[in-house]
Amino acid sequence: MRTRLVIGCALLLAFWFTRLSVIDDFPPFLDEAVHIYHSETAAGGNPLAYGEDGRQFTIWLYALFQSHSGEPIFTARVVTALVTMAGFAALVAAGGLLVGQMGTVFTGLLLLASPYHLFFENLALADPVSAGLAMVGLYFAARLTRRAGLLDAALCGAALFLAVGAKVIALPLFVVVPAAALLMPRRGQSWAQRIRWAAVALAVGLGLTAAYLTGLYMFGYNALTYVLDGAGGPAGDPLAALTALSSQMAHRALRVAEDVGSYVSAGGLALLLLGALLLAVRRWRFLPVVLVVSTAAYLASSRVETRHVIAPVSLLLLCGGVALAELLKKLPRGFTIAALAGISAAGLLLWLPFASAVEHDPLSLPLPEDDYAQYIASDASGLGLEELRAELEALHPREVIALIANCQGLRYLALGTVPVTCPALNPSGANVPLLLELLESRRAPGVYAVLEAIPYAPAWAPGKLVTTLTFPIPRPAFAIYDLAP
Repeated sequence: MRTRLVIGCALLLAFWFTRLSVIDDFPPFLDEAVHIYHSETAAGGNPLAYGEDGRQFTIWLYALFQSHSGEPIFTARVVTALVTMAGFAALVAAGGLLVGQMGTVFTGLLLLASPYHLFFENLALADPVSAGLAMVGLYFAARLTRRAGLLDAALCGAALFLAVGAKVIALPLFVVVPAAALLMPRRGQSWAQRIRWAAVALAVGLGLTAAYLTGLYMFGYNALTYVLDGAGGPAGDPLAALTALSSQMAHRALRVAEDVGSYVSAGGLALLLLGALLLAVRRWRFLPVVLVVSTAAYLASSRVETRHVIAPVSLLLLCGGVALAELLKKLPRGFTIAALAGISAAGLLLWLPFASAVEHDPLSLPLPEDDYAQYIASDASGLGLEELRAELEALHPREVIALIANCQGLRYLALGTVPVTCPALNPSGANVPLLLELLESRRAPGVYAVLEAIPYAPAWAPGKLVTTLTFPIPRPAFAIYDLAP
């Protein structure tokens, strides 16, 4: 018992160190600023605002910790890390429940060494929050290896409900309940006990979820919009629609596999998939079934991105840890020691360069092409915002009107030093004339404008061009104008 406690504490400390050491280094991504802005709106007296986005519990969590004040980006990321640490603890504990102490160790090492988790769990987004809560639900399901306790069932359902409230795309993870009840080794438990367990878990989880979604709908917010935005197909032709969806899911699966493989290496991904396959033919079919069903449901959405599959990737790493521990059970101890050394060495080779790039040079991050374009090279990136804030601070402005995509990110970075105003930008560019009128009407000493070189912002501003910030990658430039008459 003492050994397990020491191992568990060591893994949690390692998790906290690996996250906190780089938590404030990556530039704030646009969606992070949007989450914090929504929490600011909620804290300001409108808690259901933006309820159609389906991530209300994450917004409320950030509002609870007042993430929009003080150091907004840092605070929201730390809050996210706290929730993901609960998910990490749940995963390593589940590994221990399934195959013993080495399941805990191998699962913990794989999660710690994952650049994928280091990157996405360090962003203030609903996806890691939701995945962390879902993994807590998985842990209570894994306790079926010990007992069919109804309290565990209720806690499993409640954790899955919280995951859905944090981001509604977690709905497919309710497959954890029937999969655990049907596929977990029974160890003397009757089917009646399992049925009662599953009934309680689903009644609590789905009951709370239905009440929550219905309540939002009654106030005019359809939180299922995100989930229901599928691929579709030819109207009135179910077979053609199914064929089109299957083809699109296969394409998305290959893209997601390629992107995830860029983080954990192609060889690492192949070994993890092999581990899941091994479990599928052994006694732990529960994990592969949850992995396959939940992943398929995620891929059915036309809006799937790499960060959306944090829960399936976490499950895949759990499969790898459990499979390795199961495989080494009957082999001499030397094989276990060699496996520990190999995972540790491979993990350091993956993790250290990635963490170093996050801390010192985000431009060199070895992200897959799609993620590099989105998080670093697009107008949603936070790259250059700190340099922009420094330039503006040196001007001692009375007001800065920022016509940039990630305006809220700039506002939160500059909180307390530069007063930033964020007029709404229409991605269609339809309100560009109105924005030019706004700039003209606000011309006064001490007022500055920042324009980003994007199609839906004005290409120029009245007044004098002060400076232009350009970047060594094709990230849109920033132009600062003095609006003094």
